[in-house]
Amino acid sequence: MISRRQKAANQVNEWIRERFLKRECFKILPVSTDSEKCGCGRYFASHYYFEEEKDSAAQKEGNRWSVAECTSTFSTDAYGTLRFQGVSRPWKSLYIRMDFTVDPQDMWQLLVHVWGLEPPKLVITIYGGGNDFELNPALWQEFKNGLLKVAKNTSAWIITSGLRVGVVKHVAAALTECTSTKKKQQFALIGIAPWGMVKINASTIIHLNPNDQDSFLCVKGTRVF
Repeated sequence: MISRRQKAANQVNEWIRERFLKRECFKILPVSTDSEKCGCGRYFASHYYFEEEKDSAAQKEGNRWSVAECTSTFSTDAYGTLRFQGVSRPWKSLYIRMDFTVDPQDMWQLLVHVWGLEPPKLVITIYGGGNDFELNPALWQEFKNGLLKVAKNTSAWIITSGLRVGVVKHVAAALTECTSTKKKQQFALIGIAPWGMVKINASTIIHLNPNDQDSFLCVKGTRVF
């Protein structure tokens, strides 16, 4: 007999797979600078249908790769809990792989009603270049205190690239102290990272939705948002 809790979880998982899509490249087209790399940015062998396409890939040189012509969407098959390995203490975050065409209303439903995030009074979007830089101690302390104050007072959602480089690296460091405590977090950290970057750093997908269960993705190295 299925418990009420399990039934509710199954309904959520069914809704996620129905409403959220992932995007895959289905046409390998070599780039001019690397005969083994597709226009989508991944190497030929990274495509799940590589064996079928590798013989014809060489014949497609000169064709231009595009999202519209070379990709398609499918129901997402990666969502659940993201576990970070190789850090001072175990970290877990919720994650989902989705396409850029997702309905904003579905995204709100997931964040607020499924994942339980408090609706924000302020949304802070922080993006920047990938070059690392240092802040002098006085400026660093001012930056840290100011960011924490604003985030806590507004139940902010802080949205970043999800990659620990450049300015996002400093944002991560500034908020680590607050997120390391056992107290309820007063703000949400949301990273929107390219799936390819996440997958490259993933050590393993423990299981992928067997019997309507979440997937657990283990990521090595430093925690990102």
